[in-house]
Amino acid sequence: MDDEKIWLREVAIKSGNVIAESGFFIFFFGKSYKEEPLSALQLGIAIMSDHPVGVIGMNGAVIPDSLKNVAKAWVDVEKEDDFEKKSGDLIIKLLESVKGEEEKNG
Repeated sequence: MDDEKIWLREVAIKSGNVIAESGFFIFFFGKSYKEEPLSALQLGIAIMSDHPVGVIGMNGAVIPDSLKNVAKAWVDVEKEDDFEKKSGDLIIKLLESVKGEEEKNG
């Protein structure tokens, strides 16, 4: 098995375990997303695990509609000063989504 396959397997298992224990997943979407395979892998695991996904668009990156379609909530963060407030808003939306699902499912 080559190094990339070993890395992928190890990361998938480790990420899968962490994501499975969480109530939701936050994906940081930036202009360099194509160079970051780990975040894409983790996003896929979260989607396949049926976890609510939140997206934070970083530094002016335009969140594609296809990503918005799988997200329960998203925010755009243009300035570093806005990060704390906007990420907090996103977490509140995701917690409300989780609570709503729990109430719906009894």
